[in-house]
Amino acid sequence: MATPLQEISLKASTQYAAYDHTKGISDCISMATVEAPLYEPQSRSAVDIVAVIDRSGSMAGVKLNLVKKTLLFVIDQLKPTDRISLVLYDDLVDVEFPLTLMTKKNKELTKAKVEKIRDRSATNLCGGLLKGMEQIILRERKAKVASVLLFTDGLANRGITGFNEIIKAMKDPIGSLARPGVLDNARNPMRPLLPQQRNMYAPLSRPMMQQQAPPPPQMMQQQVPPPPQMMQQQVPLPPQMMQQQAPPPPQMMQQQVPPPPQMMQQQAPPPPQMMQQLVPVQHLEETPEETMDTSSGTVDFEGTVYTFGFGSDHNGDLLTAISNAANGVYYYIDTNEKIAESFADCLGGLLSVVGQNMTLTIEAQPNCTLGQVHYKNKPEMAADNKKCVVSLGDLQSEEERDIIIPIKLEARDVECLAQPLIKVSLSYFNVITALMQTTSVDLTIDRKSADGLQPDEAVSVQLHRVSVALALEEARKIAPLDLHRARASLEQCKTSLVQSSVAQHEFCKALLTDLTKAIDDLKDQQSYRDRGSHSIASYGQQHMAQRANQSTPSYVTAAKSAMRSQTMGMKF
Repeated sequence: MATPLQEISLKASTQYAAYDHTKGISDCISMATVEAPLYEPQSRSAVDIVAVIDRSGSMAGVKLNLVKKTLLFVIDQLKPTDRISLVLYDDLVDVEFPLTLMTKKNKELTKAKVEKIRDRSATNLCGGLLKGMEQIILRERKAKVASVLLFTDGLANRGITGFNEIIKAMKDPIGSLARPGVLDNARNPMRPLLPQQRNMYAPLSRPMMQQQAPPPPQMMQQQVPPPPQMMQQQVPLPPQMMQQQAPPPPQMMQQQVPPPPQMMQQQAPPPPQMMQQLVPVQHLEETPEETMDTSSGTVDFEGTVYTFGFGSDHNGDLLTAISNAANGVYYYIDTNEKIAESFADCLGGLLSVVGQNMTLTIEAQPNCTLGQVHYKNKPEMAADNKKCVVSLGDLQSEEERDIIIPIKLEARDVECLAQPLIKVSLSYFNVITALMQTTSVDLTIDRKSADGLQPDEAVSVQLHRVSVALALEEARKIAPLDLHRARASLEQCKTSLVQSSVAQHEFCKALLTDLTKAIDDLKDQQSYRDRGSHSIASYGQQHMAQRANQSTPSYVTAAKSAMRSQTMGMKF
């Protein structure tokens, strides 16, 4: 039975209770707060989980064993109404079994499949990811909560390998799978599964075999071959892109092995602006081929994607962007103990989702304009800065989202009480009530003398959270070029927080702890290469999204805490 509070709350506030009406332009900081109730149902909704496992050669040994133990733990936590699918990838991509109900018998069979996973060759990360997303998209009977869990320790080196191209492919997983070179896999067709392959899964779940039947003919025509407009987009590249992609600097020539013919059109040389930036980098083992944007926009996908990066060799920037694009979280796994904690956070969160497809709309009232709104995915701002739409993804039990909204206020001739400032609206699917819901709030501000007013503590704390997240993101971008500059930037942010009026707030102390760790991870090239490049991306995402992927207590909900307790004492 659900708790009395079944709706997500929405409120708005400002940093100061009043702003001087006589100033030409006043900068007002406001905040919209979205908060989920504590939800502890006696029986939760069913979930669909697709585990996508990197079985390339570098995963051999401890890493692959950790992943297998993790999957066995996941299977044990699932109910008979839950389903799980397993996708394995190296240079080939295989669906070991489709979404399968976790009955007692099926748990035994799926565990046996997991135990047999062995390491193989290269890393078609994008092919595995898209195939996992396809399992969610093609479902007929859909659980309310669905997620792809991607486990890897390396860099994409087969199929689609370009950073931005992978994110672009996620916007149309099925269409992207149909493109030549994405899945070079004779043993596992793009879609659908061969009849003889489907028969292999009959002992697992007979009802599921009906869901994996071949698609109708009209779908086959849409996917093989790809539509003409896709061909025009890919072959050849448009002229403006050709101008951006100039040859790499000389020192990179020895590092670059010519790609196979089918990839020649996808992997063009890096843009000219990258050339001068990459010259001073001496500590990177692999030089980035394109500008990496970890705040990529969301994809139209009815699930989430959580990424788990093992060791120091994986591409943390890519895994962060993948999880951001699909409203998930990137977990950096650097110790055996971290896998238990990270997966407990992930699974506990998935099993406690209360709101989905959450959209926050901010509208400025007359004589007000909106400043830049920051979130893990770039909000959509109207050209006149009067309206902003923020995609919040899903919200789990007890989670909170605090969106800082800068506003420009025009001067007034006379004092005014309760001047309209902004209207904030929230729309979402309520998992508790199974209904679409909307709620809104109007925020006003007094325009009068503001002398001696103290700032609102809650707004000030969240303003520093966003500042720390932005500083971490900036440090992540410049660290490959200049470690000293990246470290100095974080030091400046830390000093600002220490000198603030909220420095002693418990949450701000946690921010300071993370900043100190990040600065330490930038002390030298070895530290940055082994840990800093991943931990900084992880810290930045955690604080921008307000969802745990490290150990910050403020983001650990009761559901996650309960799941963590189940992993205590387990040997990973």
